[in-house]
Amino acid sequence: MTPVCATNGQTETPEITTVRQFLAGIENHDLGSQLRYVTPDAQAYRLRNGKWIVSQIRDVLISGAQGGGALSVADASKSVSEPIDEIGSKTFDQIATVWTHYQFLVEGKVHHWGHTIYTLIKQDDRWIISSVVDEATTDY
Repeated sequence: MTPVCATNGQTETPEITTVRQFLAGIENHDLGSQLRYVTPDAQAYRLRNGKWIVSQIRDVLISGAQGGGALSVADASKSVSEPIDEIGSKTFDQIATVWTHYQFLVEGKVHHWGHTIYTLIKQDDRWIISSVVDEATTDY
């Protein structure tokens, strides 16, 4: 199987669309939308200052929505976006990976940039995120 790399104007895979919708929830400060695209026990592995931080994605998202934790920089009073420079995916029947190179912008300025690998599973005929592994250039 050959990895799929989608760029503007090309048809995206459903797995990539799921990741983009998840990220749109972050950009729109829509916690419900973010949670809709992750499994209840999805894990986040984040490399910060040379150390891995492991937590449940839901805890990270909920804490951020409440103005604390890893996403506190993205509180509802600030505009945020996560432009993706490169995105690709590989799918095997009921599991898939999506990887991105991104910048995380707060108020239009780069807060950090990095790479993320999303692991997805197909459940009830839809793709959902089961884990996120992220390495960023700076700590939150």
